[in-house]
Amino acid sequence: MGPGNNYDYVVRAVYSQSATLALSPNSNNATAATAGLATPTQSVPLGVMAFDANLLKPLTGQQLGIYFMAPDSGPAELDIYNISGHPIRALYATAVAGVQVSLAWDGKDRNGSWAASGIYLIEIKAPGLHQVKKVLVVK
Repeated sequence: MGPGNNYDYVVRAVYSQSATLALSPNSNNATAATAGLATPTQSVPLGVMAFDANLLKPLTGQQLGIYFMAPDSGPAELDIYNISGHPIRALYATAVAGVQVSLAWDGKDRNGSWAASGIYLIEIKAPGLHQVKKVLVVK
C-alpha cells in the first residue's frame, strides 16, 4: 500500500453457467487508508482506460492510478513498456463486464528497481478493450 491512497474492497463472485455469467451480490465493504495526501479516483466510461495523472513522481511516494471498465468479463493485463518498447512491468486484474477496475503502478520495474525518468507506454489488454496510453515518469 502506497502513501496517500485509500483502498476499498468489495468481493463479488462470478459464476459461469454455459455462455452466461451470474454475479453474486456485493460483500460488505472494507476500507483501508494509508498516510499522506489522498490520490483522487475517477470514474471512466465503458471501454476506456484512464490515469489519475499523466506525470508520475515515484520517489515522492506517488503511485499512478490506472482505471478501466471493460465491456466483457475475463482476465486483464496491463503491460508497461519503456520508450524503446521493452517491457518493464506487468499488472494483472480480473475484469467484470461494466465494473470499474482500479490498479496502481508504483514506478518500479519487475525487479523492484525504480524506473528511469522518461516516457512509458501502458497497454491494456482486457476482454473487449485494447488501448495504449503514455505517462511521463520523473524522479
